[in-house]
Parts: sequence; C-alpha cells; structure tokens
Amino acid sequence: MTHVSYNNSNEASQFLRACWQDGQLVERLSAQLTPPDLSAGYDVQEAFIQQQGWPVAGWKLGVASDFQVAQEGLVRGLVGQLLAPRCFSHDAHIETPPSGALTLEFEVGIVLANDILPTDTYRVSNDDVAQVTFNFEVVRSRFVNRKVVGWPSFVADNAAFEAIVISEPVATEITPELLDKFRSECVLTLDGEPVSHALLGDKGINPLQSLQYLVDHARERGATLKKGQMVTTGALFAPFDIATRGHTVM
Repeated sequence: MTHVSYNNSNEASQFLRACWQDGQLVERLSAQLTPPDLSAGYDVQEAFIQQQGWPVAGWKLGVASDFQVAQEGLVRGLVGQLLAPRCFSHDAHIETPPSGALTLEFEVGIVLANDILPTDTYRVSNDDVAQVTFNFEVVRSRFVNRKVVGWPSFVADNAAFEAIVISEPVATEITPELLDKFRSECVLTLDGEPVSHALLGDKGINPLQSLQYLVDHARERGATLKKGQMVTTGALFAPFDIATRGHTVM
C-alpha cells in the first residue's frame, strides 16, 4: 500500500474533536486537513482517540459485507474504535447532539476471548469468541453527509461512531444456524413499527470475516486486540435513519 506524505493528523484530529465536543457539523475537512488515503485517515483517527483521552472498549467494522467491499474497491472493511463512555447497556436512554441525522445499525457483537497480537499468519476462529451479543450502533458523523467526503475522511472521523448499545450475551460462538436464527426471528421496531429487514447473500455480514478484517487492520497498524474487548461486526439488518430524537428502538 502506497502511503502519501501527510503531516496534518494532529491538526485534523483536533478539528474533528472540537466538532465532536460542540455538536458542530461541517461539509468536509479543508484541503490541507483532508487525509489523502486510508492510512492517513487512520493516523487522524488514532490521534483523535489519544487526544480525546477516553478508554477504548473495542472496535467497530463498517462497509464490511462482501458486496460493499467489492463495490467500493476496498481491500477490507473499514475500522473505528468504540469509546467506553459511549457504550451502553441494553435498556439505556442515550442522549445525542441535536444536530445531524442518526443512522441505527443492528449488529452482531463479539467479545474477544484472548489477546490477538499483530502477527502475519493469524486466522480467526470461534476460539477467539468469548461471547456473542446483539448491538445497536448509533452512527452520527461530524460531516453533514458522510457519504460524500471519501473513505479517508470517514475513518478519520472514527467511522462516524456516536454510541453503541450492547445486549446481554446470547451465545458463545458464531454459527450459520445462529445467524439464520437472528435473521429469521429478530424484528426491529421504531416506536413499535417494523423498520428494517435482514441483509442476505453478499450484502450480509459474516461476523468472523469482519473479525478477520479487524485482525488484518490491526496487524497493518501494529496494534494488539485485547481480551474482553467488544468487536461490533457491521450491519446484519439494513441500516435505517431517524431524523428526530425521542424514539424507542427494539
């Protein structure tokens, strides 16, 4: 992977952190601050995490289905980090800034059973899974429209992470039968009305493949994945947007 010279990760991360803190939305980063490639985008993300000073509870995957990876010409799914103060239990009431559309994603979560070091040959399996959960990720970008700023800016913005709601454990391994059960029996409702449907085929998420994407990313970045961290693996059901606050999602 060719890495274009970029020396503005600290300045860009400070700008995005200010947007995070005051709820401001911006059209895009200035030309000077815009990361030129994904590697530079992740440099900004890591600087943001360090400057924020909050503990990291785990990781999130985005754009992680086979269909999305191929459609976007990516090598793997995109990665963000879960900030511990924005991780909530299943019955939580979450406050978000009043500005900006929210996207909700129903996902499968994996609690890591062991540390995974940044080695060259590691392949994930259910041995790496301690617990399986249901997660609702709340996606809210610091950009007015996260879909037009480019993937390097998207990952610089910590992949638009706002918050996550994590269920009690529902299993201890990922199996095709478990995923089929989730897709066939789960119904997502907004204020009591169904709002989404399971993503199937190439558009669906394979949670262990998402975990492999994360392991490959961590190896490339020289990062260790830690036992007990949460990995939320990407949208199992079609993401849905809500324009206003004050809803109940189940």
